[in-house]
Amino acid sequence: LPATLHNAALAQITQDLSTALPFSPGGIGTAQALLLYLFRDVASKTGTLAFSVGMQTMLLAVNLALGTLAALALGWRRHLARLQEAEA
Repeated sequence: LPATLHNAALAQITQDLSTALPFSPGGIGTAQALLLYLFRDVASKTGTLAFSVGMQTMLLAVNLALGTLAALALGWRRHLARLQEAEA
C-alpha cells in the first residue's frame, strides 16, 4: 500500500466511519471491508487486509498498554491518598 497523504486520509476516514457506524464491536470487520473497497485499485486484497489487521492490532495493543498504565497510576494515587489520611 503506497504511503501517501491521500491514502493515509482514506484510512483515517475509514476508521472514523467504522466507529461512527458500529455494525460490529470496535468496527472490526467493518473497517476491513471499507478499506478493501477503497483500495481495490491501489493494492492487492491480501496486502490491504494485512495492513488493516496489523493497524487494528497495533492500535489495540497501544490502547491496552496506555489504559493499563492509567489505571495503575490512578490506583497508586488513591493508595498514597489513603496513606496520607491514615497519618493525619
